[in-house]
Amino acid sequence: MTSFNVKWVIIASVISISLVAVSGQACVRVEVPMCKGLINYNFTRLPNKFGHTTQSEVYWALQQWWPFMDMGCSQNLRLLICGLYLPKCTTGSTQVQLPCRETCRRAKNRCSQEMQRQNLPWSSQFRCSQFLPKRSRRCVGPLKEKKKKKSRRRHVTCQRNHLPMCSGIGYRFGSLPNMFLQSNIREMKREMAQYQPLLDTNCSPHLKFFLCGVFMPFCLKQETSECEVPFVVPCREVCESVQTSCGQIFERQRGGLPWPGKFHCHRYPSRDYTRNPNDCSVSCVMPN
Repeated sequence: MTSFNVKWVIIASVISISLVAVSGQACVRVEVPMCKGLINYNFTRLPNKFGHTTQSEVYWALQQWWPFMDMGCSQNLRLLICGLYLPKCTTGSTQVQLPCRETCRRAKNRCSQEMQRQNLPWSSQFRCSQFLPKRSRRCVGPLKEKKKKKSRRRHVTCQRNHLPMCSGIGYRFGSLPNMFLQSNIREMKREMAQYQPLLDTNCSPHLKFFLCGVFMPFCLKQETSECEVPFVVPCREVCESVQTSCGQIFERQRGGLPWPGKFHCHRYPSRDYTRNPNDCSVSCVMPN
């Protein structure tokens, strides 16, 4: 075999190996619930820099930061954390994109103090200097931040429920922020939309009721009460019924992901502890 032919065989072998490696790392749709539909891209590639090979592993790694993503301290915190663990993948490219340095800095400026107050210091994993600058055009750039309000509303208020999924459930008013401190209706709509395929299976007649009560707890009119208008969430028994009927279907639809932490039934009070509807301490409700 000539020297030219030997070189050609070696080059062809390298190309073949490279193609196999790329084809084995195809872009996959983001399925982790705290990220799916809530960041400005839809596809990722694993393993990530932490060695996670499945989105189930990523899900458990992100649990501790989920509350901070929801509370809305920064438009960029979710993009930073999801982007670090589920980097952006573009079909045809062998490289993934991590968040930009500016994305990290905006998230840190807005959220680090709040996280510190909750005894969760800004993680060294989120060291902003490790990321490429926006000018490189090889990273996921920052979102525009909303202006900070001088005084953040802490009280729960009742307002008309305009969530599309919640029409016809029998409760026209819901309370915000919810138990996860979410108050951004647009973001809640996007998060709820990821459960539409599960609703379409008709796995449980109470799934819609449960979802609506979780994301926007029901406000009940209390004509004889002198206290503030109470809000109620679905009872634990509703949660358990829904999880039993829909849990395995959810896992199949989402590539083995576990039942979301927001829907863990220990979070919700049992109907056995629900008092008289005229009592201010009403805490949960069953579907009609």
